[in-house]
Amino acid sequence: MKSNSPNQHDHQYADEVSIDEFLISVKYWLRKLLQNWKIFTFLCLTCIALSLIWRSYQKPTYSATMTLMLSDDGGSSIGGMSAILGQFGIPISGGKYNIDKLIKIARSRVIIEKVLLKEIHLNGKQDLIGNHMIDLYQITNENELLEYLDPTHNSTTNNLVLIKKLYQQIIGNSNSKGLLQTDYGRDHYIMDFTFTSFSEVLSVEFLNHHFETLKSFYINKSIEKQENTFNVVRSKRDSIYNDLKETEYQLANLKDRTSGGYRNTNSVKIAELSTKSLVLKTAYVKAEENLGLIELTLKDRSPLIQIIDPPQYPIEAYLPSIIKTVIIAIICGLILSCSLLLLIYFLKL
Repeated sequence: MKSNSPNQHDHQYADEVSIDEFLISVKYWLRKLLQNWKIFTFLCLTCIALSLIWRSYQKPTYSATMTLMLSDDGGSSIGGMSAILGQFGIPISGGKYNIDKLIKIARSRVIIEKVLLKEIHLNGKQDLIGNHMIDLYQITNENELLEYLDPTHNSTTNNLVLIKKLYQQIIGNSNSKGLLQTDYGRDHYIMDFTFTSFSEVLSVEFLNHHFETLKSFYINKSIEKQENTFNVVRSKRDSIYNDLKETEYQLANLKDRTSGGYRNTNSVKIAELSTKSLVLKTAYVKAEENLGLIELTLKDRSPLIQIIDPPQYPIEAYLPSIIKTVIIAIICGLILSCSLLLLIYFLKL
């Protein structure tokens, strides 16, 4: 068996730095920093001045928050109808609506574009939300010119370019945080929508119009299949009713013509019309019953999106804290000072 020699042991730990050596190095550089306090002071004051100048050019922002709740108890109260309504293609199974799907729709271009084309009153002017944002954020078209949305020609190249830029401003990307932030609690499914902008009115009104647009779109899409089924069954019921009226009219007319005499041919025809009338009445009652069940299901299956806490005025303006700005500036000055001293040290070697 071979044992490590003392030389091998010393060589193994030669490159390692002990805690004492580290503390000695820290004390050495702190002493160097104190000896060159003029450099440290100059760099810190420069960073503080630049930070305060930067802060003075920052516009205050206003963050409006809306808290929402999505309720869905569809199918829980009418489970016994599933056999009947299943014939019409209407599922009666329970379960929660997908919150993630709702959040995805809330951030989709189709919803944001509809909101951008809503009008609000801001800065003494009634205009589209998108045009107010173009003014506030100086958003330009593909030729880098400041132009505005034209609601009468939504598909123009200029509109498409501006809407795309506005959408990116609102949603954000991997490099920047968007104006609209969405989140929800995984346990209670309470959603928070927050919109931050340079305008208090824009932040509040954007959320209000966004909610109405999202609610209408989501509910309509959620019950679209059931509505189509309802319309088909209603159309069938109306057709049966029209046939029934025509049959009843023919039967009454035939009875009036035979009231003065009796013919066997008329008797057969009256019997046929009476049978047809009875069948149509039975079919009509059944169709009316099915239509009522489908209408009840349609109302029961509609998701309920409710506002818990709406955005309210006034909203406190936000600017970066002076104290925080100064602290960050001092830290930057310290880093620059240490870097400069290290550079001087290595240049002298």
